[in-house]
Amino acid sequence: TPNMNAIDASWGTPFHLDATTLNTGVCNYSATSDATEADVYVLWDDTYLYMAVASPDSDLVGGPDAYVGDGVQIWIYDETGAVQYSNFCVTQDGSGNVQAQDYTNAWAPTDYEGNCIYDSANNMVYTMFKIKHTALGVAEAAPGTTYAANMVRISGTSTNNYAGWLSWGNQWGTGSANNPNGIGKNAIILADDATVGSVKAQKAFLTPNMNAIDASWGTPFHLD
Repeated sequence: TPNMNAIDASWGTPFHLDATTLNTGVCNYSATSDATEADVYVLWDDTYLYMAVASPDSDLVGGPDAYVGDGVQIWIYDETGAVQYSNFCVTQDGSGNVQAQDYTNAWAPTDYEGNCIYDSANNMVYTMFKIKHTALGVAEAAPGTTYAANMVRISGTSTNNYAGWLSWGNQWGTGSANNPNGIGKNAIILADDATVGSVKAQKAFLTPNMNAIDASWGTPFHLD
């Protein structure tokens, strides 16, 4: 079970997001966002979908609402992307209290858990959360179960608690300045742990460049 109080080995291997990653961009909404990159972890079991986001930040800023300040906001849909099941936010309120709230559904307290921690020694914000599959419209999760999702790593700064965000996906529509480089929703596919050496092939929204390995190739996995 992933550690909900720290991002450690229990979370496995992340994938990295920054402005050079496919379907990812930085939005300077009210000020200059200091959220420009993040490592994202995704796990699941029979009951929950787990996610964690680790991101550099010079300070932890909170706000009066769960969607304001440093943290994460995620919209989760059914596999087709047509039915929205969550608009879920995890931040702090500025006094050290975690705010975890969904703005789409009246979830029961047992349907989810969220945490947001600032590591001042390493200037990192760690956000972890889990959501029951049943709250996301899935009665029985299994390998191959797929969610569509958009996510932002919200940035609060000392001068503006809603400065901007690092966006992954196209929550505001392709071409919107709110999600630069966003060309579609992302797929979260529940993998079968019994499969050894499995690789998820992303759909090519852009024709890969056959003369250079650039952003058109998406996100790699590493071998050593």
